[in-house]
Amino acid sequence: MISGLSRQQIKDIAVELPAKKDWANPDFKTKKQKILQKNNISSNSFSKVLSLIQTHKEFASYIGIEIQLSEISINDLQEYITLYSRYQEDVENGDYFELKNHFTNVICKKLSKKVICSLSALFDIGYFHLYPETYDKIIKEKSGQNTFDIVFDDLLDRGIVLEKIQIALKVLGQNTLLKAFEPQ
Repeated sequence: MISGLSRQQIKDIAVELPAKKDWANPDFKTKKQKILQKNNISSNSFSKVLSLIQTHKEFASYIGIEIQLSEISINDLQEYITLYSRYQEDVENGDYFELKNHFTNVICKKLSKKVICSLSALFDIGYFHLYPETYDKIIKEKSGQNTFDIVFDDLLDRGIVLEKIQIALKVLGQNTLLKAFEPQ
């Protein structure tokens, strides 16, 4: 990545750093010197690492910065959670295939394609334990797919969808979106 540092080393630096709002404090210079020595990097490389950390969805969260996902809002996520929960309840007492088709159509009508692609990308990250960097790549891949198929295959098929989306949101440092899972 930068100056021969691995992804893990950059993550460790992000975890060691204080919140960005505290970087003006004198303690920051001491922390910086410890990081420079520990990782055998120059001040120039450290500056590059700081720039990367501040723009990386996961790493930024360690320094108190939330880089919000532009494709999905908390209202979109709450709408999906409501529909998914209703689907899970109804499927217990009804025709599985008929209900799955019905709820797929409802979700496709109520949520935009970019929201659906975002939900699917979040599921993939949480399910397959992918790095957060894959989020944008998955969004791009999903945008070329049929929306009905994405919902039918990815967002209604498993009883673990919400759990995996939550895992991805935590990894991506999406504290605002995680509030959608709190009891109302």
